[in-house]
Amino acid sequence: MKLAFTLLSLYALLKVCLCFHEIPHMLVLGIAKRELMKNDMEIYNITAKYFDTFSSSGIDSIPTTSYEENAVWSDDIKSYGDAQKAMGMWHFIGNLDSNPYNLTLYKDPMADSENALNAYANIVKTLTNKNFVGKITEFKVSMLKMLVHLVGDIHMPHHTGTYYNKTFEKEKGKGIYSGDKGGNKQNILYYPQTGKKQKTNIHFYFDSSCFFYTWTSRLVRPLNQSFTNYFEIELERIMTQYPKESLNINYTQTFDDWAEESWNIALTEIYPFLMQKNVIRYQDAFYNSSFNMIQQRIVIAGYRLAYTLQNIFAAEKGKIDLTTPLSYEKQQKTIIVYNNQMPLSNSISTEYHSDKAMAVIFGVLFGLTLVSYIAFMIYFRMTYSAMKSQNRISSEYLNTKNGTMQKIPSTEQNNEHKA
Repeated sequence: MKLAFTLLSLYALLKVCLCFHEIPHMLVLGIAKRELMKNDMEIYNITAKYFDTFSSSGIDSIPTTSYEENAVWSDDIKSYGDAQKAMGMWHFIGNLDSNPYNLTLYKDPMADSENALNAYANIVKTLTNKNFVGKITEFKVSMLKMLVHLVGDIHMPHHTGTYYNKTFEKEKGKGIYSGDKGGNKQNILYYPQTGKKQKTNIHFYFDSSCFFYTWTSRLVRPLNQSFTNYFEIELERIMTQYPKESLNINYTQTFDDWAEESWNIALTEIYPFLMQKNVIRYQDAFYNSSFNMIQQRIVIAGYRLAYTLQNIFAAEKGKIDLTTPLSYEKQQKTIIVYNNQMPLSNSISTEYHSDKAMAVIFGVLFGLTLVSYIAFMIYFRMTYSAMKSQNRISSEYLNTKNGTMQKIPSTEQNNEHKA
């Protein structure tokens, strides 16, 4: 019984676990997938085979039911904490900074070596190592999953630098400044369509694509069919709204160029606004421009990722066995384009509320069970103590009684002796 309720409580926790940033990363890989399937099917099949090799176990993370879910693995493994600190620092760059006041800065000593730029360069070397061409190894799979995630991260403005001013002092009165940590310390107030004020920071604002991907469009992984359908609709929507031909993508640029491009956006479009105010309202001028910018960055990242994968895996063509079917291979569906920011379909919304209701029910049951268990233990302890006390009193009474009975004949004997 105890095990059953433990499992139920774990299920409830898993069902309500949210990940706000998974959709933009999955969109980047989804765009790359469509581009590869259109222009280089063999490269798509090779990368799909890499991802599928460990898809059932997820390599110490959530199992995958789709190609695109592999883009979130690098965030999933953050649950290891300090044990993977170096890989945790691969998600951003700590040496593209703005220090307009010429302050004395504090930086993590690992930042110059463990950052997105160095990580990307080393990952590419790993995936193109001549000794392992045509060999799918667990390490290469892990590095591929990391690469597709980093391409998404580096197109987010606040993954590419830190802004320094006297607000962000490391220790009060010390005169050393740690900066806004990629916008994580730049607090803002956001007013969505509902008008209900939300406190957040500018880093999260852009990572969630200006709060476009939050509660109502969250994805619970591994994806079921309803969430897969929603994702495919959103993928079609963003690719149609920002067609490849309108983006003027320069494919000669490097990963370092992409990072510089993102940081320039932060310096020219975001920080000037933040230096004047920290309030953003849905569909105000800043919201509209920043939403358009970040949505374009997602699409640009997807096309650049497809081009990158073509270059990296070109040497593996004809050397990977592609005859066995993929475990999560799905038939392509015809998707109908819908208006911007379409809410979840009724089926997905119903399933979402159903999952939430189930989580609440299991949570309540677990809570009642825990309270009952605690009450029972208290009652048992009190009863046991009372019984123990009663036994002690009874024992003492019997001992006293026996002792008295033994003294009577002894007294009589003494009287007889005296007589």
